[in-house]
Amino acid sequence: MSIEQEKVFDNLKKKNSSGMMNVTIKRSGTIKERIANLEVRFSKEIIKAPSNKSQLPSCKINIVSAKEINHNTEIHKPIYWKILTTLEVNTLEDAIYVVTTYSKRWLIERFHFSLKQGCKVEELQFEDAEKFNKAIAAYSIIAWRIMYATYLSRVSPHEPCTKVFNDTEWRALFCYFNKTSSEPKQPPTLREAIIMLAKIGGFLGRKSDGNPGMKVIWRGMRTLEGAVEMYRILKKDVGNG
Repeated sequence: MSIEQEKVFDNLKKKNSSGMMNVTIKRSGTIKERIANLEVRFSKEIIKAPSNKSQLPSCKINIVSAKEINHNTEIHKPIYWKILTTLEVNTLEDAIYVVTTYSKRWLIERFHFSLKQGCKVEELQFEDAEKFNKAIAAYSIIAWRIMYATYLSRVSPHEPCTKVFNDTEWRALFCYFNKTSSEPKQPPTLREAIIMLAKIGGFLGRKSDGNPGMKVIWRGMRTLEGAVEMYRILKKDVGNG
């Protein structure tokens, strides 16, 4: 159908609910993590070009809405996601996949945050695009590693920290944080290592602070680089002695 007067999502509101789904909404500030119960609707539409761009072709698009129900408005604002997508949406399962994928968008935002705030990629200046692209590729690996360490420690806190850190890194981290030259026989857990790293980066670790974020872990990583270099120098000198 062609939308003339009505906006696309106003038209979708008139359709019957296609089904229900649940998504986990992560903690935000003082609002705790929760399970949101969403009412899903979807349809296919044809969007015409603006009147001043009539030479452009119409656009076929799939639209999906996910509206939270049974929510407590005194605690948080209800979710109402409106999604336009080129993904095929023919069934409720298709719509749920689109909404689930959309709910992960904050991970992409955090990756970009790490690139911009940690790696400072927006401040890079090169004479040509090739050098810039190479720098972005290198910094993307760093940003990915910080993000990987941050969130893996939350879902698998009891895994050994060797999932993220090599042997020299975790030993240097332990010694630097604890101000000791005595190393444990076994590596600490991933959670323990990330807390040490975050505290080096300025994380206070109070009960109300929740999990350490990417910013303090980034700072900790930068300090750890120097600690690893010093650890290697001292171990080499000890060995030569």
